Amino acid sequence: MLIYRKSPLMGIGIAILAVVAVLAMRSLGMPLLGSESPFLFFFSALALASWYGGFVPGIIATLLGSISVAFLFLRPVSATGRIEYAHLLHHFVFIATGILVSWLMKRFHSSLERSNRAEAILEDRVQERTLELGIANRKLQSERNKFLGILDLMPESVNIVNPQYEVEYINPAMEREFGKPEGLKCYQYLRGRDAIICSWCRNPEIFNGNTFCNEYTSLKNNMVYDCFEAPITNQNGVLCKLKIMHNITNHKQTEEELSRKNHQLEEMGTELQRLSSDILTAQENERIRIAKELHDDLGQALTLIKLKIGLARRSGD
Repeated sequence: MLIYRKSPLMGIGIAILAVVAVLAMRSLGMPLLGSESPFLFFFSALALASWYGGFVPGIIATLLGSISVAFLFLRPVSATGRIEYAHLLHHFVFIATGILVSWLMKRFHSSLERSNRAEAILEDRVQERTLELGIANRKLQSERNKFLGILDLMPESVNIVNPQYEVEYINPAMEREFGKPEGLKCYQYLRGRDAIICSWCRNPEIFNGNTFCNEYTSLKNNMVYDCFEAPITNQNGVLCKLKIMHNITNHKQTEEELSRKNHQLEEMGTELQRLSSDILTAQENERIRIAKELHDDLGQALTLIKLKIGLARRSGD
């Protein structure tokens, strides 16, 4: 970073020392250079003073340089009292240049100060933001650890898969049922090393924010699972798939057993209906037979009794 304006007095001191040094060097070169172009040396003092101290030291260096040249090299007034307009023009150009350079250096210093202030403010904000991000990351990591802790304790099998079908996480329940991933793709892990990508895979839709529920029968352990799949972001910000597999094998077996029992009950009900119908038919036939027997036998008996009563009456007469 450029160093400037350590203190106002130091800037003025630098201006005076620069003019004295240039004046000494110019005096030493007097035998060779004569009085030609004396301001060229003092431009270096002007530039140094204005660069280091800004506007005021630059003006001081300009005035001291002009005064030094006026006394030693280019006198505005000759020994005879005649005004040297050419010398005055050189002094005017030098002073005007000095004022311009000092003003530009002042603007440069002001811009640099603003830039440094802005940089300091930006650094403070970056530090604050970095601190905030650090706190947020620690909180996020803490929440992620809590989340993974919950997944570890779940009785359901859970895994997290990235877009490259790589298994990033499994919980203990999953490991107990399927073993360790050992670098296998998810379809190889669940179905076998020779398996290819599942034709029913929903990863593209899940990575677009959709969720799915489906039933899955594993050929690896012959278990039936009720699966829930949803998108989740890992600690690196990559969108992955969370899959929760609830083992419903016993439930399915119970359903199948209930279905079988219901079918048996239905068959038994049909048989009972048939037996009930046969019983009713037999009862009706028996009722008809009994009624017929009662009609025929009782009728004959009554007729016989009637005849005997008639004979008895005739015998009494």
